[in-house]
Amino acid sequence: MAAVASESVAVDKRLDVAVYHDGPKENWSLRLRPSTSVVWIGDSNSRRIRNVPIGWEVHAYSGARFSHIVQLLRQVVNNSLLELKTVIIAAGINHRDDGDHRCVAQLRELHAVVNFLDNMGIHTTVIGVSYPTTLGESAQHQIDKVNKWLQDEVPTANYIAPLRSNEVNVMRDKYGIHHDVGTVDCIFRTAVAVCTDAQQQDNQQEPLD
Repeated sequence: MAAVASESVAVDKRLDVAVYHDGPKENWSLRLRPSTSVVWIGDSNSRRIRNVPIGWEVHAYSGARFSHIVQLLRQVVNNSLLELKTVIIAAGINHRDDGDHRCVAQLRELHAVVNFLDNMGIHTTVIGVSYPTTLGESAQHQIDKVNKWLQDEVPTANYIAPLRSNEVNVMRDKYGIHHDVGTVDCIFRTAVAVCTDAQQQDNQQEPLD
């Protein structure tokens, strides 16, 4: 298993693995280093992320839904001292058994926060939910809808498509949704490449003094 940092080491100069948060969801927080330029906020599938670039932070929250992401992002909105440029959201699998109304309502709240961040100069990328062929048919259908809603209900954000189901491998546990390290690495490397390219383009467009 890839190394996972505890929340207490989030202030280290270099943190190249995910910070994993569990415990009561109402106590979750997002404490970023002032120099962080990119933060990845995900569910438990993000806990095995490794080789995090300098200037990035990865935070994984076990069982996170979009409503939890909204609460965490509001903490970012209220911190004007950050040098943050990009937020990456990698969640959604925990909505596989939820009703449509609940998920869409949470995504609309997310859209409002994403718009606010965009006005602050902080861009958001959302990662489509990747699931294995072994996921139940009804859950697959629901996640397909979640991926469509991510694009329709949060249009301000950049959308990165999920892996195809036959490209997704999961751990042998009772849940059947937790990506193995190879799948995690593939998703993360894609996001790093996309976001790095977007940042370079933004830098080129910035006016010179």
